[in-house]
Amino acid sequence: GHLALEFARAGLEVTGLELSEKCVEIARRYANENPYTDGYGSLSYVQGDFLDWEPCRTFDTICFFGTLHHFKKPAMALEKVDSLLAKNGRLIVVEPARDDLTAKDALIIALIRQLLALQNGWFEKLVPPRNASELESYTTECLREYKEARDKTEATQSPRDNSTYSRQ
Repeated sequence: GHLALEFARAGLEVTGLELSEKCVEIARRYANENPYTDGYGSLSYVQGDFLDWEPCRTFDTICFFGTLHHFKKPAMALEKVDSLLAKNGRLIVVEPARDDLTAKDALIIALIRQLLALQNGWFEKLVPPRNASELESYTTECLREYKEARDKTEATQSPRDNSTYSRQ
């Protein structure tokens, strides 16, 4: 619910839809603790499946932030969007472009992680590479993580995590 909260802080009327009941509980808790109320719009969270959801209104803007690729048939979700958008409404979609990531991109990611770790700003301790071969190995690991959209010890989030590509 982070982005929904930020939109409300910007003065917008926001409805956040989330499949997970636990995530809705957490989002509501953070929204209730919000200290930034000047110019605050409104925010409500709904727990449900987007394809089954039947709101009693249309929306000026619908946003998918890293979620559209989780739909088995993204085209069905977009058809639903079409029915929910007001005239001249906007659709914002932000999706991972893992398949477009290059080895050079992964090298930059690896270096940023290493710098953050040296300042205790990364979630895990990293041993700095001692030579170019170790840096190349870590860069390859970073590229794999991004292309698979998960850390080496993490399970996939959904069966469709890697089924949609940036060209689609």
